[in-house]
Amino acid sequence: MDCREFLAILSDYLDEELDSSICDEVEKHLEECQCSCLSIVKTFRMTIELYQSSPSEDVPREDHLCLHHLLWQRWIEEDF
Repeated sequence: MDCREFLAILSDYLDEELDSSICDEVEKHLEECQCSCLSIVKTFRMTIELYQSSPSEDVPREDHLCLHHLLWQRWIEEDF
């Protein structure tokens, strides 16, 4: 497994949705990788933990509508 293959399945790996044989390949890659794959995994896990432990807040309706409008405009601009 190379870094590109690993990054393609990173989400499934973090969500523990891979077969054990593929997990073994991932673990081997992480042990041998000379790039930053292990740091990426650690960063993603930390981000997930921080998100899950943070209190949720409701977005004010006006902000929600504004964001929705901006995203819609960007989508229209990119499609045409």
